[in-house]
Amino acid sequence: MKRVLSGRNEETLQPVLMFLVGHVTNPRYCSVLCDVAHILADLYSPILGMSPATDKLFEKLNKTIENRNKGTRTVYETPGSYGVLFYCHWTFLRDLIVDK
Repeated sequence: MKRVLSGRNEETLQPVLMFLVGHVTNPRYCSVLCDVAHILADLYSPILGMSPATDKLFEKLNKTIENRNKGTRTVYETPGSYGVLFYCHWTFLRDLIVDK
């Protein structure tokens, strides 16, 4: 995949970045597109700052991935929080019943 993504100029890199921004959060393609995003970041980080349009697309891609990661973290943290609340509530109720 690295070979296919390397050697691109501004005109051929931007459509790939636009596709990534639009589809990286799609669960069907997320794992592959995240790998593509990492490869592009590795390949083209030395040229960041040379093209404002390409830089904006990289920033937009980064924000899209960050927002998805925040949402995923929230989903994973929420059940744990509910678990703690339910456990505390259950313990409180158990203690009430046992004390009577």
